[in-house]
Amino acid sequence: MMINLSRVQRNRLIFIGRLMASVGLMAYIVSLSSIDEWKYLINNISSSWVFLGFLLTTGSLCLGGINLYLFYWAPRRGQVGKAQFFKAFFVSQSLSLWLPGKLGDLTISHMLQRSIPLSDSLLYVIMDKLISFFATLFCAVIGFILYGNYGTDWFLLFVIFVVLCFSVFISFNTRVHEFIVDRFRGRLKEKIEQVLKTLMYFKHHNRRIVLVNLIISFVRLAAATYALLFLLRGVQSDVPFTPVFFTTSVAFLSSLIPLTVQGIGVSEGICIFFLGPFGVGTAEIIFCGVAGRLINIVGIFLMHSFFEGKKIESFSAG
Repeated sequence: MMINLSRVQRNRLIFIGRLMASVGLMAYIVSLSSIDEWKYLINNISSSWVFLGFLLTTGSLCLGGINLYLFYWAPRRGQVGKAQFFKAFFVSQSLSLWLPGKLGDLTISHMLQRSIPLSDSLLYVIMDKLISFFATLFCAVIGFILYGNYGTDWFLLFVIFVVLCFSVFISFNTRVHEFIVDRFRGRLKEKIEQVLKTLMYFKHHNRRIVLVNLIISFVRLAAATYALLFLLRGVQSDVPFTPVFFTTSVAFLSSLIPLTVQGIGVSEGICIFFLGPFGVGTAEIIFCGVAGRLINIVGIFLMHSFFEGKKIESFSAG
C-alpha cells in the first residue's frame, strides 16, 4: 500500500533522515577519538590562531557576497540597494547552512524579486555558482597532483589547462548554443535560452566581470584554506599548505551532495582521511569542524547586523 505524502511532509522526512545521518556519522567519528586527545587539545588551544581563522572565514564569506554582487551590479546598476542586496545575501547564506546542496543560495533571488526579475536573478546566482564550482574543481585537481607527492606533472597540468580553455570556449560559442537549444523543447528550451543569452551578454558587455569573479573565487578558496590552517595551528597541528588546500577543495565539492545537514560528518571524514597521515588527530579535526561552522554562523549574523543598520542605497551611489 502506497502512502501519499505532501511535498512538505516529504521534505520533512528527508531533513530528518539527513539529520539522523549527521548525528550517526559524528557519533562514529567522536568514538574514534580518545579522552587523552581531548584533554591535550583543551589545554593547548591558542585563541589568537582561532581568532585569525575567524577573520579569514568571515572574509571569505564577504568575498562570496562581492562575487555575486558583481553579477547584479553589471547589467542592472541602480536597481537594488547595496544594503538591500547584502542583507538578502547573508540571509540566504544562513538558509544554505540547512538546505541541501547549497540550495539556500538561490533564495536571494526570491528576496530581491521586487527589484530584479526572478528569472534574471536566478541566472546570476547560477552563473556565480558555476564559476565557483569550476574554480574549486580545478584547484582540487591541482591539489591532488601536489598532494600525491608525484612532483609537478607538467603534462597533466597542460592537459587540465587545455580542457579548461576548451570549456570556456564552448560555453561562449554561438554555434554550440544553437546546437544545445535545438535538442530541447517547451519551457525547458526557454530556460536554457535564457541562460545562454545571459552568458552571451556577459561575453559581449562584461567579460571583465566574469574574469574578476573567477579570480575572487580562487582568492576565496585560498582564504578558506588559510582559515582551516589557522584553526589547526590553534590546536597545535602544524600541517603543510598543500594537503589543507586539497582537503578544503574536496570538502567544498562534497558539501554540494545533500547527504547530511551542513555536510556534518562528511567533511570531518574527508579531513580525517586526507589530513590524518600528516599527524592531525580526530579530536583536532572535530574541533576545527565545529569551530568552523560556529564561526560561519557568527560571521553571517555579524555581517547581516552590520548591513541591517545601513541606509538603502543604489549600486551606482558612491
